[in-house]
Amino acid sequence: MGPFGPVRRPEARRADADAPRGAVSRIAVLCSVMLAFGLCSPVAIAAQMPGADFIGINAPDAFLISGSYRIHAVELQAHAHIREARQVFDWASIETKPGVYDFSSYDRYVLDLAAHGLRVLPILFNTPPFRTGGIVPPRGTTEPPSDPHAIEPFARALAARYGPGGSLWQTHPGLAATGAIHVWQIWNEPDLALFWGGHADARQYAQLLIAASAGIRAVDPSAKVITGGFAYVNTGLGGYISAFLRTGARAVISGLAVDGYARRPPGVLAELRYVRRLLTRGGASKEPIWLTEFGWSTGAQRTAFTVSLKEQAKLIGELIRTLAHDRCQLRLKAIFYYAWRDGPSLPAGHDYWTRHTGLLEASGQPKPSLAAFRRAAAAALHTRCR
Repeated sequence: MGPFGPVRRPEARRADADAPRGAVSRIAVLCSVMLAFGLCSPVAIAAQMPGADFIGINAPDAFLISGSYRIHAVELQAHAHIREARQVFDWASIETKPGVYDFSSYDRYVLDLAAHGLRVLPILFNTPPFRTGGIVPPRGTTEPPSDPHAIEPFARALAARYGPGGSLWQTHPGLAATGAIHVWQIWNEPDLALFWGGHADARQYAQLLIAASAGIRAVDPSAKVITGGFAYVNTGLGGYISAFLRTGARAVISGLAVDGYARRPPGVLAELRYVRRLLTRGGASKEPIWLTEFGWSTGAQRTAFTVSLKEQAKLIGELIRTLAHDRCQLRLKAIFYYAWRDGPSLPAGHDYWTRHTGLLEASGQPKPSLAAFRRAAAAALHTRCR
């Protein structure tokens, strides 16, 4: 129990029980026939399938509430074919004093997920107050560090703790293969003034990302570093991304992340195609895209993204299937649904729609969308690009 209520345990079933009937066997038969004529190779066929980490989730409740609550939630997530969880690694909570790091809460979280086959996509976010130059941001907002290089030792410390060969895995070697972190996301929606000191600045953000990348790769040269999820609801996104790609950060990123919301799945697809065009024009045509947020709300607040329970299930299933088919042409690396579970309702005027995008109600009762998500995720893992 916790403020989000109980989480139901998944029913026992085979790991491939949600796969389309006969999908795996049809692929195997087709490949064996083609192999006989020298028309394909097992490597070529495998390359067209998404990796097991294609399907991810944003589940802040599973970080905030530990113990049996977290374990039950992660069991459900694994049952839904989720293999990666995107989570803020709160800089202000970890670096308690200059150069002093408290990893305790994050150690347990990373280990719990690894024990159930999930890896973490960390978001390095939220500057400690002693690194903002005395600026105290308003509640609910974030201030970048006054010196962008201040994030470098923090990023290095995280990589040394959680990256391959990190100190956490020295005491838990059996979980290293699953849990070691290879991909790092720098900041959340830096193109929104809300998360960048009241005025978004692509050049300043690029400096921060370059510094974070240097810290991470000083420990793990093969690490992947991706941008913060740029918010498509920002009408100035095209100009922001174009300005960002003109900086030196283009040379260090391993991919560009987008938080994409739209009324319907074709709208999300159009957003990703637009970002792909921006990358091509900016000389970064080979860089993959991470869709780090998408979803629809079933809450009381009426917005362009608020739908019925039945519609939510339909839209989620449709978009996952579409993205699985189109991921190669989009160079789409991974998708993360937002969010796992609804937050408790707040009084009118404070009950923002993103609090109700969950696959579960705040009570812990699964919405119809959980089953739709699970079926679509299972099908996606056996979907070849078109």
